[in-house]
Amino acid sequence: MSLNVSKIGESDAHTSDITSCHFSKNGILATSSSDQTIKLWVLKNKELHEIATLKGHKYGVNFCCFSPQGTLLASASTDSTTIIWDVKTGDNLCCLVQPSGFAVRVCQFCPQSAFLATAGDDDLVCIWNIGEKELVRTIRDHEATIFSLAFSPDGNILLTSDTVGRCKVWAAQPNHSLMLAGVEEAHDLGVNCVCFSPLHSSGVLENAYSAATCGNDGFLALWKLKTGAENTISLDRRVFAHDGSAMCVDFAADGVLIASSGGDKVVKIWA
Repeated sequence: MSLNVSKIGESDAHTSDITSCHFSKNGILATSSSDQTIKLWVLKNKELHEIATLKGHKYGVNFCCFSPQGTLLASASTDSTTIIWDVKTGDNLCCLVQPSGFAVRVCQFCPQSAFLATAGDDDLVCIWNIGEKELVRTIRDHEATIFSLAFSPDGNILLTSDTVGRCKVWAAQPNHSLMLAGVEEAHDLGVNCVCFSPLHSSGVLENAYSAATCGNDGFLALWKLKTGAENTISLDRRVFAHDGSAMCVDFAADGVLIASSGGDKVVKIWA
């Protein structure tokens, strides 16, 4: 599929490599960097204008993401902390410390609750109650670094992955501890990114979701997940997407288009 793409804004944003970027529902762009900062931007007249620089991490920032309403921003760092920021004021609202003291590689807000999931080099997934500022659940079933995790659009399911190549499906509620389903070899050389389609169905006996993953094997994989009477994750399609590693994948808001990018310096759109 071909797209007409044009650059409408550019900025020398940071003094070191930029590790992630994320748009809020209000149109604010956040960027994180190995220079230990997060910056907030708005696009005006085809130019990016910096509106805030958030400082609080002692080492590089690996990931940042907005809350569903766009009022909060979470940033995950090699310094073993995840900081929750007030987007309007730039205030540091709380600092969540990974119990192991290891680097945090990823964080994600749950769409329908006050929970945040963090994960990284300690092979653990930590789920935090943001309102209470406390750790409410720890998932210990991974035995490798976790670079990516995702909540389902209804907030009921958490999908986690690791550098060995596993994907695991969990109920997102903090009082549930057993794994619902899993795949031992989703990608031969490790999973780099997981995401859910915004399209899903809910029934009396069964909920159905679609997810995408990509990995160091260069493949893009689509999965069907079902929860209810039976909990399953099954491969729907797999396609070789990128020479070398497939680094990132995401669904468009319509749930039809998928974008992937890789170590081959190519971005591809799939339908």
